[in-house]
Amino acid sequence: SSGINAEYGESQKEAMVKLQRKVTLIIMTDFLTWIPFIVLTLLHFWKITDATNMYEICSVILIPINSVINPIIYNGDELIRVLKLLAKRRKPTMSTNVSSVVSIAMNNK
Repeated sequence: SSGINAEYGESQKEAMVKLQRKVTLIIMTDFLTWIPFIVLTLLHFWKITDATNMYEICSVILIPINSVINPIIYNGDELIRVLKLLAKRRKPTMSTNVSSVVSIAMNNK
């Protein structure tokens, strides 16, 4: 048997794989949002291009995307759990209320 299977039970192995996927996703999103900014900065530093106007775009659009994505990645499982809980606790719709009233009225006859 492999080292991972010998050291960990199945639930621990699943948790480890889940953590590895999360870390990989964090690294990829950081890379994809920061590398364009770094390349642009280097091109500007080496005087290959004038990136003065591009800094505004990066600071207003590109970098904040990473700031929004990271908490979702870190707490994605919790976010899904809360959304499911909110969906279950959703206020009943008007049609639900009407059908309840009709049902109660029919039972009282």
